[in-house]
Amino acid sequence: MTTDEGTTETPAEASVGNPTGTARHRTARVSIDVLAEPERIWTALVRPMSLATWLGRVVEGNPGPGPGFALEHSRGQRSRHTVRRWERPRRLALTWDFPDEPRSTVGFDLEVLPEGTRVTVVHEDLDDPASYAAGWHRHLQYLAAHVDGDALPWDEFWDGYDELRAAYAATA
Repeated sequence: MTTDEGTTETPAEASVGNPTGTARHRTARVSIDVLAEPERIWTALVRPMSLATWLGRVVEGNPGPGPGFALEHSRGQRSRHTVRRWERPRRLALTWDFPDEPRSTVGFDLEVLPEGTRVTVVHEDLDDPASYAAGWHRHLQYLAAHVDGDALPWDEFWDGYDELRAAYAATA
């Protein structure tokens, strides 16, 4: 479904599960189509001011190749990241170190469409891929709104999360 702002309300593609057959590689995959060129979306993925509108506030380091960076999410939780792949403006991959969770890897792929860009998040090595799929679903909605020039309020981030998680768990 397309909103008035030109972004899809629901992911173009979504899956959770265990595609490799081993528990260690449980994966969440969520995509959204955005009416913007890849360079605009890339900027939103790596620019600290942009990250703060859809994922978390950069509180340490710089989101780029180098020693790593940290993000502060809601409720004061911090995650640490190191860039593993930097292919501007098509592919970004990071380590994902979140408190009380095993280290995982998240990748962002940008695919040019006839009108806009498909943004796909693939998050691997998860204990609870349905939970992450629901979270990435919401984060991609916030990313699309930011790229459209209309940041969404953080106090509404968790609205509908439980329903999304249940829907993703049903597909696992």
